Amino acid sequence: MRGITLIADGWQAVLHPQGASLLELRDPSGFNWIPDPPETGRHLFGAVAGPWANRLDPGPWGLTANEGKLHLHGGFQGTDLREWEVLSRSERKLSFLLDWPEGDEGYPNIQMQVTYELMPGVVEWELKAESSRPIPLNLVQHGYWNLGAPSIDDHTLQISAWAMRAPGPDGMTAPPDLENFFARSAPLQGTWDHTFLLHHGEQNRVETSAVLHYGPRTMEVFTTSPSLHLYTGHFLPRPRSGVCLECGLPPGRWGMGVPSTMYFSRTRHVFYSHYN
Repeated sequence: MRGITLIADGWQAVLHPQGASLLELRDPSGFNWIPDPPETGRHLFGAVAGPWANRLDPGPWGLTANEGKLHLHGGFQGTDLREWEVLSRSERKLSFLLDWPEGDEGYPNIQMQVTYELMPGVVEWELKAESSRPIPLNLVQHGYWNLGAPSIDDHTLQISAWAMRAPGPDGMTAPPDLENFFARSAPLQGTWDHTFLLHHGEQNRVETSAVLHYGPRTMEVFTTSPSLHLYTGHFLPRPRSGVCLECGLPPGRWGMGVPSTMYFSRTRHVFYSHYN
């Protein structure tokens, strides 16, 4: 898949209009922090997921159910499967726009925009949405990351969270035995498809949310979003070849979203390589 390349002092990011996707991120040594995408299947690899990413009870909002009784990642034809328009472009910055038609998957008309910016050792994206009537909105960047290991089992992860929600039959539930699990760096083992509620202060301030580490490489995640969803890629064609850290809104208890006409999120990833 041929994409659009951003360049910043030896760093390169490759993006594509389908799904407004981030497909590659290479440092000056040539290392790609993003694993190769699968050739088949819908895995949202590096794409923007929405209009509602994660799981949601579709009933109150008239949305389609595409995962049993639940609505997942925008339905059968979410933002990841659509061709976004290139709105503006420079050497280090790229903006995509998507006009979601009224009625698709049960949503109203939604204007969505994502802007990527590449800096040396940093990639940042800003997600915006405005709908014609109140509806749950939750755009996330559904990128997978691997810091050079055969499996993400060899990574460690720390998440700055105060609580967690696990998938349940009606959306997301709160298992009391898993509260504060990632208060410190821990091996990234086991099967995870959980939403973490982050420690945040001032609204729309980018704050540290997670630190991923393997060998000489470290990736820090900063976001304005109140939650981070951890998915360990166990359904990928090459299981656990990448880890997904989706910064967005929590689905709420029992999978109920909060309706709004506006959405905003900014997330920044910072990359370090430590060699002797």
